[in-house]
Amino acid sequence: MSRVPRKVRLKLLDEYGYVPVARAMASDELTHFSLTGVKGFLGYLEKGGSFLVPGEPLCDVSDAKDLFSEFIDHSSTQKRKICFFGCSERLSGSARSAGYAVIKFGEEAVVDISGFSLQGNAMENVRRGFNHANNVGILVSEYIPERKRDPLMENEFHLISDEWLKDKKTPELGFLLAPMELNRLEGRRIFTARTKNRIEGFVILDPVRSREGWYTDIMRRRRDAPNGVNEKLLVEIIKNLDGEGAKNLFLGMVPFIGLDPQIREHGKATKLMNSLKGRIDFLYPIESEFFFKDKFRPRWEDVFIYVYPKLTTKMIYGIISAFLQGGFVRLIKHRVRTLGK
Repeated sequence: MSRVPRKVRLKLLDEYGYVPVARAMASDELTHFSLTGVKGFLGYLEKGGSFLVPGEPLCDVSDAKDLFSEFIDHSSTQKRKICFFGCSERLSGSARSAGYAVIKFGEEAVVDISGFSLQGNAMENVRRGFNHANNVGILVSEYIPERKRDPLMENEFHLISDEWLKDKKTPELGFLLAPMELNRLEGRRIFTARTKNRIEGFVILDPVRSREGWYTDIMRRRRDAPNGVNEKLLVEIIKNLDGEGAKNLFLGMVPFIGLDPQIREHGKATKLMNSLKGRIDFLYPIESEFFFKDKFRPRWEDVFIYVYPKLTTKMIYGIISAFLQGGFVRLIKHRVRTLGK
């Protein structure tokens, strides 16, 4: 496979990136697959005997079936299975016609920016947090390093991030999440929430240009930050983006929600995922993530995996290993350190 230059990856991302996690396809850690005569590519990791793809192929819809089909041929020569992870319904028809199983994996929270309001009983929790943050003097602003780098501010970002990661049950997740990489944001944006003396939290947004939106890829706060920091950040970001004419703010996917085991197609796979729902809190806090995102009254969009030939337990463990970056050994070491504190 020929390597796709980073500038080309980013250009194709801007042109064809549709799902919020598409930025992960720009990672330098992936192996690239492309076809002669087709404008586009996909990137993948090899884990547990499978090729794992973060998101959908970056190409025109009319070329998707060819990429899907040829990728099966490529994987077959190496006796590997395939899982496209974090996909939309948009390319599901192309994936099915190429021979993939299309299986719902969870749902994505999407805020309609122009219709967002803090008014009404449904927004009481967000409004309470937002007002508390205002009362303690938290201000939100955008840090634009292209204008002027601030080493002290960037050091604060790293300190906050390190503290946040130390408090988590798991080490930093990878695969679908792009690293901070403050030295090459390449179209990403950083918003900060700060009191008089320090930064309390920050959000890094990834552009989703084909949907006139932005994705909250990284969101972190200090351990002792005032209540309402996250609510304040997101509300002010929504106001800012509304003024720019953006339409959607993607808050992120929550896995294993909205699955219907009664649907006959892929019922076994759905039952398998439902059985894992209460067992992966060690990796991802499903209930708390759903509660926080749902406070903003988003619409929930189905998120799929495209699998060839079928979903297996081994493939799921391969996906988990890809997220953990260092595998289960690193997870165990991290948990021991966390419990020791």
